[in-house]
Order: sequence, then structure tokens, then C-alpha cells
Amino acid sequence: MSRTIFRLAAASAAMMLANACSPQQPNDTSGVDPHASTGGAHATGGTAGLGGKPATIYPLQRPVPVALTIPKGIWSPLVQLRDKTDTWTVGRPADGWVVTPIHATLLPDSGKVLITGWSRAGVQECHQGEKRHNGTSWVLDPEVLHVDRSFTLDVTPVDEKGEPASDVLYCAAHVPLTDGRVFFAGGARYEKLGMPGEIERGINSARIFRPNTGDFERVPQPMTGGPAMLAGLRWYPSATKLPDGTVLVIGGFTQYADTGHLTNLSIERFSPALYDQGKNPWSVLTSHEESTPDIAADALDYNRAHLLYEPVPADKAGGHARTLAAVGGVGAVLLLNTDDGVPGAERIYHPANGQRRTAENLPLRAGLSTGVLVSTGEIMIMGGTDADETRPRLDLYDPYKDSWRTIDTKRGRRQPSSVLLPDGTVLLIHGSGEEATIPERLVPQIFDPVAGTISDDVRWPEDTDRGVHSFGLLLKDGTILMGGGVATAPIFQIGCEHADLRIYTPPYLRGSTPRPVLSGITEPLAMAIAGAAITVTYDGTPLKADGGAVLMAVGSITHSIDQNQRYVKLSYTKNGNTLTLTPPDTHWRAPPGDYILYLVSDKGVPSLGVTVHLP
Repeated sequence: MSRTIFRLAAASAAMMLANACSPQQPNDTSGVDPHASTGGAHATGGTAGLGGKPATIYPLQRPVPVALTIPKGIWSPLVQLRDKTDTWTVGRPADGWVVTPIHATLLPDSGKVLITGWSRAGVQECHQGEKRHNGTSWVLDPEVLHVDRSFTLDVTPVDEKGEPASDVLYCAAHVPLTDGRVFFAGGARYEKLGMPGEIERGINSARIFRPNTGDFERVPQPMTGGPAMLAGLRWYPSATKLPDGTVLVIGGFTQYADTGHLTNLSIERFSPALYDQGKNPWSVLTSHEESTPDIAADALDYNRAHLLYEPVPADKAGGHARTLAAVGGVGAVLLLNTDDGVPGAERIYHPANGQRRTAENLPLRAGLSTGVLVSTGEIMIMGGTDADETRPRLDLYDPYKDSWRTIDTKRGRRQPSSVLLPDGTVLLIHGSGEEATIPERLVPQIFDPVAGTISDDVRWPEDTDRGVHSFGLLLKDGTILMGGGVATAPIFQIGCEHADLRIYTPPYLRGSTPRPVLSGITEPLAMAIAGAAITVTYDGTPLKADGGAVLMAVGSITHSIDQNQRYVKLSYTKNGNTLTLTPPDTHWRAPPGDYILYLVSDKGVPSLGVTVHLP
């Protein structure tokens, strides 16, 4: 497919672009542009904190809510979202539909973001008939959010190609494909939408967004995995890109209602190559009957499956090499095999110590948690459950050693978001819980999986939290796009989420240390797995010896989960201003597709990102 080409002509042009893309914010009194420059503010290993102050490193006592003065330039103003187009005219409010963002995917060539959510009539507290009304997808240019005051952004919906039109992409699975298209599986079909007795049903179709044309297309063949009479229906499924470019689709619900929900336990694979050839792209690897209930998510939650950096050997995993680690609501890590010819029931392996457990060695669920594959190769599970004492827990599972380690974050979060950052750390944000504990969830935290440390950042200005349906997404400039989420108070209302977006500037971009600057780059930069080294030119501060050049998989997040996030360190050598980068050696480490290349200084400051394509 065609790809948009951008060029940074020289180092000076790159610096001009950094300033142009991230104008100095009038509300930043430090005189330093947080989006074009950085600081050694990030607490790595517990040595430095915000603004050069000592970092807050745990274990400590549980934080006591206090009144805080919010430094300027960390949180951009909230931007409200409205749809004033004629896409849906029946019942449209005079000032347009209120639009809430729920799903977000970075489009790497342009730096824009594909967002999917709902539009509704209600503004803050939604009354009967004012909640979700129209499935709404649109493309955002995040540059419009770098402002010094709040405003209302008008969005232009893209036809989601639902058949019937009421089939929405809400609670679908999604992941970027190798060629940059964005794949969506499943979604929701409603009966009595917004009324008493509402029923949410899964759908058996998939859709693909094409960035070069800005529209969706439907996959004509339906999914087929699932229980008898409900085959293929998936609401809240998960999607994981595999080393061969195919996509694994797992789980979901066939329907959900006040009277209960029905799960789909099957595992099936989507082949983009077969789809492009006009053939049936679906194949069931493990049927619903062959699967295990442990793979199912809790109600209104996603399960997840993380592609490991390298397979767990067969002699340590029940006779088959295991390439993925899946986590369901019960909190048990399952190791999966996707090789051809393996019987469906044998694809799922229960490690002896795979169950998440409490300090008393009791099984601990993982429902409503967040999770990601961190730089150490461990699977992170943070927060979740309905137990107040377990929500602050951050657990890390090593699939190669079949062992766990646990860190107390001191801040309880249910349905938080986790975002991998270019310096190898993890941003923890958002979350729901009791009204009395809202203040502790307003504080972002940075987790360093190598040092095993947690540091607090500065809370956002508002006193409302963001729970289910919130997200955080890494942008090419190293900032984080945040949006959506249900507030705990004054009233918890699914279908009446925050209808806004904002930019968060992490600590690494808030000091006086400049970014490394890449120059003379044509995007996308071509790189081949185990291929020839490539050279790039850069200026500026020295780079980290380990992790000074990294690839970050393009983000695609919803409901606290982006299971395809990936941090890939590149080996490099330096000769003057020339860097020679060694590509990843296997598609296990870096599945095919688009990545963002960052150079990271010895102070942890990332460059502006450059798109890299790995075929």
C-alpha cells in the first residue's frame, strides 16, 4: 500500500521541526519547551526526581491526599470533543453530539491517531436516553492539543462500515498490521440501547482501517470460533500480532446482559495475506470445547496474550515450545503454542507456578488489571480485582523461570492503563475504585522494571478520576495522549465517560537537557530482521550505552490494555556523528510492522521519534 513520505533534511531542520511541532506553551513559566526539550528528571534507580528533586521511591507509607500546586506545562488543558456534522441528525443536540474516546491507535507515518468511541446527547451526568448513541471513529491530529487553554474540538466521523449500521467497534480488539492498516475484530450489537433490559451482543465480523484512504473496509468472511449456535461472536476479544504477521484472536463474550454473560473461549487466527488474496483468512486453532475457562476475562474486561521475546523451550513447557503468555480473569498465566499441526487442546499449557497469588499464597485474580510485556521479558500485571488491599500490587511473571516478584505501588488502581516509554520504564495512570481514594489515583507513576522502583509524578489538576474506558498512548514526540474514562463521582456511569483529550508530558521531557537529534532521515526508515546494519546521523547529548537506540511498537490501546506494546533495544556503534544500528535478530523479538525509533540520551531523554518499517 502507499505510504506517506516525510523528510528531515538536516540537523538544523530537525531542531526547527521539534520546535514547530511542539510550540512553547505560554503556561510553562520555566522558559523551557517541555515538548522540544527534556530534563534529567526521570527517577531511574531512585537517584533523581522531578525538577532535580529526590525521587519518591517506595516502599513508603500509603500516600495521604494533600492539596497540590500543579506545575505548568505538565498537563495540557482539556480539549472537549463534539460532532456537529450531519452524520446523525435524529436527536442531535443543538451544539452537537458529545464524543467520548475509548480506543486509540497511532498512525505512524502521519503521527495522527485513529480514535474510536461513542457520541451521545448527555454532557456530564447522562439521564435516560442521553448515553451512548452512535459508534464514532475519527482521526485526530494531536498537534491541535498543544495549546494554553481549553477549547472544543469538532470531529468528523469515519463510516465504520457496520452491517447493520448499529454494529459498532466499541469493545472490539485491534492491532496494526504489518503494512500499516489497522485490524479490528468483533465489537458490539445492541438491543434496547440505553434502555432498561439492554443486551450487548458480540459480532462475528472484522474490519480494517486503511490510513492511506482514511476509511474502513469489511472482512467478508466471519469469525467461526466459539460455542455452538454462537460461533464467531466476540465482544471484548483480544488480538495479538504474531511473528509471521498473522493475528491471534482470543476470547470475548458472545453476549452480556443484567442476567449474566456468555464467554467465547476459542482461539483463532487471521491471515492478512489470505484476506488480500480473496481467500478465507480465518482458521480456528483451539475450539471453544478444547479451551480452558482460565483464558476467559472477567465481566466487562479483556483477556490478553503477550508475544514473548523468545519461545519458552518445549522441555520446560509440556512438550511444545510456547510463544505467548495469556492472562485471563482468574489471574493464571497460560503459555500458548500456535505452530501448525498441534492439537487444539495441547496449545494451552498451565505452568506449575503460573497463578498470581496473594502474600498468603491464595489465588489472586487479575480481572480489571492492566498488563504489558516489560523490557526484562516479564509479564506485568498491575492492580485490578475488587479487593482494596490488592489493587496497589504490581506483579511480574518470568515465563522462563516460572517465578514471580511483587512490588507495592502504594496506589490502588482498578482498570488503570500502562504505557511503555522509550527509556524502558512503564507509565501507570488512571484507575477506578472507591470515592474516598480518588486523590491517590490522580497521580501518575513511573515503574522501572530493571531497578524494581516506583516513582510518583505530579497529579493532574482536576479532582475526578478516569476508570474503565480510559487510555494512554505514546506519541512520536515522546508525550502521552490521554482521554476518556468513567469518573467514580459524582456518579459512576458507563456510557457517560469523559468526553475529552489532553497531552501529558513525562518527566524525561521537563528539564533543560536537550534531546538527541536525528537528521537526514526519510520516513519510514527501512530495516530488515537480521539484515544489514543501517546508519543514521545524530547530534547532541551522549546516548545510553545500553538502550541508547530503541524501537517502540506502534501503540494501539483500549480499556487499560495494549498487549502488543513492545520495547526493543538495538545494538549500535558510534563514529563521530554517525550511528550504525544493528536490526533485531528475530521476529519473535520484533514482529513485522511499524515501529518508532528513538535515540535515548544518557540522561534518559528521547529524541523525536522516526518511523521504522520492519517487513
